[in-house]
Amino acid sequence: MFTIGERLKEERIRLNISQSKLAEIGGIARQTQINYECDKRSPDSEYLAKIAKEGINIQYVICGAENTEETNLKRKNITDEVLNSVEIKLEEFERQIQDMKKIVSSVRTK
Repeated sequence: MFTIGERLKEERIRLNISQSKLAEIGGIARQTQINYECDKRSPDSEYLAKIAKEGINIQYVICGAENTEETNLKRKNITDEVLNSVEIKLEEFERQIQDMKKIVSSVRTK
């Protein structure tokens, strides 16, 4: 299982936030952020409250447990995106088949 520092880094990367930016958001120095992510220091509640406002999943960072509702929503969104992509590809494929049928039909009539 990941450490608090590793989960903190994972959340930061998930939200595409630099170490410097997260440090700024949390009101700490960049080196302190690095120390948190390397498990050399532990974040305090004030820092955690500040970064939570930016979307960091504090429950996950501290406990290693993801918010089930949030996780289910992420999975649903990913599933919806995949299904949408597949539907678009199928529609494109069907158009290509229709075009091929027209070509074959025109060749046969000549």
